[in-house]
Amino acid sequence: MKDLRTLLQKTSRTFSLSIPVLPEPTNHEVMIAYLLFRIADTFEDAAHWQPEKRIEALHGFAGLLSAYSRPEAERLSAA
Repeated sequence: MKDLRTLLQKTSRTFSLSIPVLPEPTNHEVMIAYLLFRIADTFEDAAHWQPEKRIEALHGFAGLLSAYSRPEAERLSAA
């Protein structure tokens, strides 16, 4: 959980202040959801990528969330 809090603080100034105030288990669930949406938002905001590449990255990420595979996660993160 400490690593998640560190990631939250590095990726958000406002949500990192409000999410920890939530009671458990809501705190943990909202923190994970925020971080996952942040990843998707990063792909969507990658204006230097062609739209096809952004769509491919979002589909790969969605597939990873549907059926987690560590090798696939490592492959996608390297790409």
